[in-house]
Amino acid sequence: MRHPPLQAPLLWQVYLGFWIAGVAAAVWLLPALCCALLLALADKRLWRGARLTLAATLVLGGLAVARWQLAPPDPSADASPARLAADADKAPARFCGRVRDVQDLPDQRLRLLLERVHPAGSSTTAVLPGLVAWTWEAPLFRPLAGQEICLNRRPRPMHGFADVGLADREIWWAARNVYWRLWSRGERGEPKASGRGTLD
Repeated sequence: MRHPPLQAPLLWQVYLGFWIAGVAAAVWLLPALCCALLLALADKRLWRGARLTLAATLVLGGLAVARWQLAPPDPSADASPARLAADADKAPARFCGRVRDVQDLPDQRLRLLLERVHPAGSSTTAVLPGLVAWTWEAPLFRPLAGQEICLNRRPRPMHGFADVGLADREIWWAARNVYWRLWSRGERGEPKASGRGTLD
């Protein structure tokens, strides 16, 4: 039995493939550009100058939008944790921030997203850009969203593992505006909560 040939995708669907290749090129440059090149070679409708130019523009536009979305905020010189917490006596840095979200994790852990993180005792104008993800093992209490939390920990930049075949967590966090991380266990860091939170 003979089957009819498959219908070619509509032209806008092919152009959508170029846009997706441009977005993917922000993370996987060479594979995405190879896919875009194969897509251009596979469809004869694109072998004209104007259509090929539009396809290249869509790839570059997708790449620009993805780079813009994944770019970390421009940290000024006074917004780094080392500069914010530079003390003459080298005491442990104490940072404060407002709880934005609280998530339960396995093994008696909490993940708190903190916003407007700044050194304790300083003005709130020196704030870290983006959010801070704080993983708290064996928490003493459960903070509520909206409460102010202070602890003796220095935020570190969010970095993922470069394991082949696994998802890059740094990109996942950057898409959620989280660029810093903290870790503590139990009483370490002397966490203190103040203010009234909300249950939602």
